[in-house]
Amino acid sequence: MARATLTVADIIAGTERDVQKQLFAAGQATLLTDYCDRTHLELCRLRNWEFLKSTPQRFMTLKEQSLYWIGASGSAGAGQVDTNLNLSDIDYIDERSVRDASNYNNLGNVLLPWNQAADARRDSSPSPDRPRYWAYTEDLPNVLQLYPCPTESSGYQALPAAPYCTVTAGGSLPARYYSVMVTLTDSAGNESSASDETTIFIPANSLLRVHSPSMPVTTLSSGVTLNQYKVYAAGTTVVAGVITPASSNQEQFQTGSTTNLGSTWTEPTSGLVTGTAPFPTTNALEEFRGYVIQFQYFKRITRLTATNSALQLPDDYRDVITAGVNALAFAYLSNSNAPHNAPLAALWDAKYNMKKQALIRGEINRRYPPTSLAPDPQRNLYYNWPNRDSDDRFVD
Repeated sequence: MARATLTVADIIAGTERDVQKQLFAAGQATLLTDYCDRTHLELCRLRNWEFLKSTPQRFMTLKEQSLYWIGASGSAGAGQVDTNLNLSDIDYIDERSVRDASNYNNLGNVLLPWNQAADARRDSSPSPDRPRYWAYTEDLPNVLQLYPCPTESSGYQALPAAPYCTVTAGGSLPARYYSVMVTLTDSAGNESSASDETTIFIPANSLLRVHSPSMPVTTLSSGVTLNQYKVYAAGTTVVAGVITPASSNQEQFQTGSTTNLGSTWTEPTSGLVTGTAPFPTTNALEEFRGYVIQFQYFKRITRLTATNSALQLPDDYRDVITAGVNALAFAYLSNSNAPHNAPLAALWDAKYNMKKQALIRGEINRRYPPTSLAPDPQRNLYYNWPNRDSDDRFVD
């Protein structure tokens, strides 16, 4: 399904010409924008739409700390650990998504105040343990609470996977094989041991591209960050015109290849460098000492205040929103000394409600039917229609 690319101006452009002539052209763009906002808000509230769901978010716990700030970086309150997730659009947490990714355990949602009796020392102070429960409450917005307060996990060190390598046109080098490894470096200047190697064939007049390792968590409990990677590579041997891969474990550091995570390294047109340092075999990175907590959240519905405001609903639902705006516009016009618009208001209201119910039932996009919906054969009606408080999900 197409992602949200619609704007209020797109919806206004799709309304009936009478609406555009009598309202938009007459300087009533603010009124039509309000109708777009009201319709958009209603449709977004129909159910827990998957397109309002965030990507997985992750952070590392600190020893004996229960409160984790996931809002704007630098705004954590007293006693709250700033995760630097810098989230600004949280509506609520998907309760089925919170997990201890270090141990592959789902965390349970707990009602507060937390009963520490089962997880307390003799003096009633909290007894650290592996986190098993979480909470997200209105009195502490943007704070994910973990219980019991986490202890330290068994230490482990980050190690990148074998690198993903591609080729790009450039240079004038002949065809060749490369074997490639990568390492991680952190903000304290430490370097990991090398990854497994990747072997790739590079056609003539082409260059190697090494894509960044993907690290789910880059900030360690101490505050040190995994922020860069290095490339180690070895070239081919050519015997009697036959190209063969270089011997395994011959990779050397490529000068200038220290690259920020998320960026791609491209081989220089002069080819690989030789005579530099071999790849490291000892992992010198600081150990992870916390638990990796992963969660997803549903985004706050954006209010539409101008014609260039972007809608969160995908383009597939343009006709539903347009029908709703037409219905509100003609209802307004029919009450403005123009009663002949009343039939049009009723017509568009009926169309809008028909499309809205089809949207709920998943009939507008049959590629991804909704779950937990079934027809009532006796009355030819659908029951168990989900709402924003249900656990049903509509996959886009």
